[in-house]
Amino acid sequence: FGFIGFIIFLAAKKKLGVLLTLAVAIVCSISFIVDISLNPIKDPTLTSQMAQELDFAEMVNDYRSNEIRAKETYKDNRYRITAEVVSIDRAGLREGYSGYNVSMTIDLGGEDFSICANFQGDMKAEVMKLNIGDTLTFTGKCVAPELWYNCTIVEIN
Repeated sequence: FGFIGFIIFLAAKKKLGVLLTLAVAIVCSISFIVDISLNPIKDPTLTSQMAQELDFAEMVNDYRSNEIRAKETYKDNRYRITAEVVSIDRAGLREGYSGYNVSMTIDLGGEDFSICANFQGDMKAEVMKLNIGDTLTFTGKCVAPELWYNCTIVEIN
């Protein structure tokens, strides 16, 4: 819109061009404000309520049986998971995530299955409450059984 306003300004001898440029700027500002009000940032408590229940062992078996089919079923869906914390680190850009990574294990009938949950930087205060050995219930979006992103903490025991 700014380029169109500039062309109008050049073509219409200053006063009319300035008014048209100003009108285009106002329309752009209003559309931005309307977009923000129609698409608000989600409250973390609401995202944890939207999480689906998950039989983690069943999901792992689905991935082991047919990863392509399992990705269609689970990838990018939000689930609620409980696991034991084994490490807490700052995420590196090398992994493609920012914020904090919490590594955990889940007991799958005698097999310890390792997972990593990524919490964004705005979750720092909550992540700082964690200790190794805690049982953490969180919600997150599935990349694969061992990798979760956009996570929120539900409960720490």
